[in-house]
Parts: sequence; structure tokens; C-alpha cells
Amino acid sequence: MEKKKKMPINLRVLLIILIIMILCGSYYAYKYIKFDKKVRKFNEDIILGMTVSEVIKILGKPTYIVGYQDVELISDRSNVNPNINIDECCYNGAYFLRESLLLYFNSETNTLIFKERGRCRDIIFD
Repeated sequence: MEKKKKMPINLRVLLIILIIMILCGSYYAYKYIKFDKKVRKFNEDIILGMTVSEVIKILGKPTYIVGYQDVELISDRSNVNPNINIDECCYNGAYFLRESLLLYFNSETNTLIFKERGRCRDIIFD
């Protein structure tokens, strides 16, 4: 009886590393395609006047929702009253080398007043 030759240990390690790289690449591609679908929904399905819950139902859970400080900037771009409180909702696209999805809601009525593509702010949560 002939003995089977064992695969060298170096080849086994390389094979394991290759499998891990393929799995990581597949996961990243899956997340990229999922974010791309969010971008399409953002462009086509999200309209001004929607509530926060309607937007979350369509796009899923955002990266963060925080109170927005620079109300004058948004009021200049969207022609809204600069005296209202605004909440910013962000879907971060930096992981996929894409612009993030930014939505601005009126804090009192929870309706969408402005949407844009851009860069999410760096938020530090305590």
C-alpha cells in the first residue's frame, strides 16, 4: 500500500489565508451592494415631508441621529426657518468609498426637510 503524501504545512496555511481573504471580500461586496441599494432608495423613494419612522422603514437603521448645530447652513440651502431645531440622520458611506447619505429632520414635527449626499460628521459618543 502506498502512503499518500501530506500537503506541506506552508501550503495549508496559504490555503487557509486565501479562504479567509475570499470570505472577507465576499462580505465586503455584500455590504457594498446593500449600501448601493440604500443609495438608490435615497435618490428615488425618499421625499421631503416623510417622517423619521418612514425613512428608517425604507433605509434601515442609520449610523447615527443627533441634533444638528449649524441650522443656518441648512436653512440657507433648504429655505426653512432658521429658528427650528434640526436632527441629522446619517448613513455612513465612507467604508465603501462613497459619499454618505445625510437627512435633516425638523425636531418638533419629525418630518424630513432636507436631504443630501456628503460626509458624516465625526461624532464622539460618551
